[in-house]
Amino acid sequence: ATIDSFQDAIKCLAEFACNASYPDTSMEAIRIIRMCAKQIAENPEVFHALEEGGGAYDSDKLWMKAWFPVMFELSTIIARCKLDVRTRGLTVMFEIMKTYGHLYLQHWWIDLFGVIFRLFG
Repeated sequence: ATIDSFQDAIKCLAEFACNASYPDTSMEAIRIIRMCAKQIAENPEVFHALEEGGGAYDSDKLWMKAWFPVMFELSTIIARCKLDVRTRGLTVMFEIMKTYGHLYLQHWWIDLFGVIFRLFG
């Protein structure tokens, strides 16, 4: 299912981004991560897995299975990669927050601040 493989896909993109041997691939991986954020915002229903037995939609799953992996892996890129890749990753992270942050629930910001503060701490 999409919800199960999305996190792995984002992690793979982060690994591609940190490969110093292929700078064009690094930038393309970050561009694709940004496109993934756009898809999350435009198609959140893809990530709205219903609980077994027909349970109700859980909004926190959207955070844990979609938004958080995107932001966490961008933070990994910012912390580990070459300067130009880190700069691009940081730019994309803040663009995602500015563009889609209004969609985040208040308690999601607590997790996100933890990720951001880890970068600058």
